[in-house]
Amino acid sequence: MVAIDSPALSTPYLPDGSGGWRPAPLVLTEAELVMMLRLDEPGGPVKPAETIRRYRDKGLLRGCRVGRAIVYPLDEVRRFLAVKVAADNRNSQGG
Repeated sequence: MVAIDSPALSTPYLPDGSGGWRPAPLVLTEAELVMMLRLDEPGGPVKPAETIRRYRDKGLLRGCRVGRAIVYPLDEVRRFLAVKVAADNRNSQGG
């Protein structure tokens, strides 16, 4: 299982729109989360934002409303990924 405070998860980056990278903010918009999870890349889901909403609706990923937008705290995204990795590892080991 990947620990939430693992160095591999310590400083996530997002594309900056000009070919470079920038540190991810502490609170991500849905569009930023899609980029961070690389759901917008070829081979990903046809509607990546719907994938995020489905995770949220199932209670797997928690967001919060700020104004009209739903945002996702970076710590929550890290927790979500750690849980997904652990579940995928259990499933791949037949348990």
